[in-house]
Amino acid sequence: MEKIILHIGMPKAGSTSIQEFLKINTKELLDRNYFIPNFYGSGVNSWPLTFPFMNKNKFNNKKRRLYHLDLSIEITQENLLNYYEEKFQNFKEKYSKKILLTSSEDFFGELKTSCEIKSFQSFINKFFDSVEIILYIRNPLSKAISCLSENVKQGRLKNELNKSDIPLYSYKKYLTHWLECFPGAKFQLALFQEEDLYRKNLIIDFNQRIGLVSKAKSFDYKVENTSLNYKAICVLAEINKRLSTIENNMRSNKILINLLETIYLNQPKYYVSDNLCNAFKDFFSEDDEWLRSKFFQNKQYLWDYKKYSRNEKNNYILDKYDQSLINNIICRSDMYFKSK
Repeated sequence: MEKIILHIGMPKAGSTSIQEFLKINTKELLDRNYFIPNFYGSGVNSWPLTFPFMNKNKFNNKKRRLYHLDLSIEITQENLLNYYEEKFQNFKEKYSKKILLTSSEDFFGELKTSCEIKSFQSFINKFFDSVEIILYIRNPLSKAISCLSENVKQGRLKNELNKSDIPLYSYKKYLTHWLECFPGAKFQLALFQEEDLYRKNLIIDFNQRIGLVSKAKSFDYKVENTSLNYKAICVLAEINKRLSTIENNMRSNKILINLLETIYLNQPKYYVSDNLCNAFKDFFSEDDEWLRSKFFQNKQYLWDYKKYSRNEKNNYILDKYDQSLINNIICRSDMYFKSK
């Protein structure tokens, strides 16, 4: 029986750490019957595989992401589909007894409509008799804070959340589409919070879900992608504004992020007001209860929204040191920024 394990995200729920684990341990995992494909053109992150199944407007808006990949084909959805069909067929012929294990947060983040997911499901069913899907789900408010940090890293200017952002972090509709479009798949849903992870560790939890719990400690792994605290978010947002990063298609690189994390290491994290926290909680109350009652009946509630709020408003004014730092970074922008 040909089997695939799809780790589909969600975005901002540890996917980078899981992919780093897969990258570091590709050979060891192959020895234990797990094939980690690197034929997408993007390393172990399988995000390019979403493109043949996107609706046409989305594909046309996003296809420039594919231009730097060394695929040696003209970038069209038909060509991509044929390219990946050939790669998966080659896998079947060479590694038919191996489990294909692949990961991308873009499966859940980009394939959102029933039509897109059904197309992807038809592709997967051509090659595999058994499908397992792993999805880590994050507290919507926690995810929003993480996305705020990530968006600033990507060059955006916004340094605060507000009520208009809340619907962006809905998950029930998209999860329902996946459940309906993969009726024969085994779904493993997990809450992306420390107290709900096996041994309170994401990678050990992931190993347990793919069947390697007893051997998890023998692998190498590391954590990636921490969120910036509030001061670092404000400083980077100001730099982005002055460099017009969106217009110039620029984003910060790891050197700058590491610098800001070090300088502002002991500063407070970003918190939302009690009012905004309650607005998140109220908005998602029905979705959260649906998720709990369907998949996590042993829990009285899913999330502690209050841990991300405090009474006082975030209030940070850039001081002389911050302004001097900003000026120095702008003067050396070639060192700290890269093209998207």
